[in-house]
Amino acid sequence: MAIFSGGRQRARSQSLDFDPGERRLGDLGPPQKTRQLNKRGRTLKVTIKLLVKQALERSIPLQVVVGSAPGWSDPWSRGQLAFVEKEPAGWRAWIVDEGGYVIDEGEIQRARLADPASISS
Repeated sequence: MAIFSGGRQRARSQSLDFDPGERRLGDLGPPQKTRQLNKRGRTLKVTIKLLVKQALERSIPLQVVVGSAPGWSDPWSRGQLAFVEKEPAGWRAWIVDEGGYVIDEGEIQRARLADPASISS
């Protein structure tokens, strides 16, 4: 039995249209999140790109955990606000921290839309 491990192995195998079958797949990337849309079991895969799109549409920041993941007891303990910026006349968008520095999406361990009530002006 072969064992594959490393960062983003699940995405890499899907992009290559490779089915791991009986092989164990140890993905060190962030966990996949899904939401059930209806009673028939239809699901929506929640991705960073989807969250970026929603943050732009609603004009609200994201809360992200960057770098090594914190413990399971409080997974958002190192959460920080991040903002989505977009080219004025383009389609390209990126995530920046409160200091204005770009955050590499590969470094994001967790992300969610920030609660507008918890954001101080």
